[in-house]
Amino acid sequence: QIVADQAGTPFTVTLGRSKREVRERFDSIVDFSELGEFIDVPLRNYSSGMTARLGFAIATAWDPEILILDEVLVVGDAAFQQKCHRRLREVLASGATVLMVSHTARMLMLQCSRRLRLAEGHLVADGPPAEVLAQYDPEGIAKPKPPEATPETDVAEAEVKPEPEPAVDG
Repeated sequence: QIVADQAGTPFTVTLGRSKREVRERFDSIVDFSELGEFIDVPLRNYSSGMTARLGFAIATAWDPEILILDEVLVVGDAAFQQKCHRRLREVLASGATVLMVSHTARMLMLQCSRRLRLAEGHLVADGPPAEVLAQYDPEGIAKPKPPEATPETDVAEAEVKPEPEPAVDG
């Protein structure tokens, strides 16, 4: 039976990290994942969300050149999701390429500069997120709502729409 504090080493060694590098980053990985009290629990007892937290923390503990995320940013509570989005912005700012797989239109609209749409394993659309989403969802059913500006959200994420000018009688 493998517990999380043992699993980090084989997983990160697979990613090309030495045992020494893993030991050096272990505490920061556990802190980011917020799994400290569960770190000695066997991995087979982890929920899918706990596993995703640990996986994201490990994958982003170093500056990756390419990061592949498959629905991982939809786990956890709102505070943890915001923390992941901040970390993702740091990864993007470092110049990394991020391939994000998701069915969450809002997240793709906010985080991606380019969107690919696949159907039955074939590329059917490639372009700006709004255009590709419109092709997928022409009725606008999944049109993402602009985020509410909060201290936790980046100003660049908030969509600002000008107020309509009042009608002038005249």
